[in-house]
Amino acid sequence: MESICTHATRCLKLKLSNFSLHYPLVINMLYENFKTNLMMYLIDLSWTNLSPKMMAQITDALVINPNKIRTLNMSYNSLNFKEEEEHSIQFVENIVEIMSESKSI
Repeated sequence: MESICTHATRCLKLKLSNFSLHYPLVINMLYENFKTNLMMYLIDLSWTNLSPKMMAQITDALVINPNKIRTLNMSYNSLNFKEEEEHSIQFVENIVEIMSESKSI
């Protein structure tokens, strides 16, 4: 995973669907990459076992750098408004902000 994130600064598409990414170190690496990668336009993190906190952290990075994103797939990860309401709401607010600021969506 570290290799993917290290070389992903030139990456246009990142598809990690069906991989378990439920590790803070992995999410931190993705966060650092997403906030600085100006080229990436497709991100597929579906079916990756992300928690609401992890999804919020990922979208925090995309709020910083939303300009090129055309496709963001985070389906089949779990938003939980009962147990992790704060992070679930933060994720939804981030998505709204990304959509409003992006020139590509």
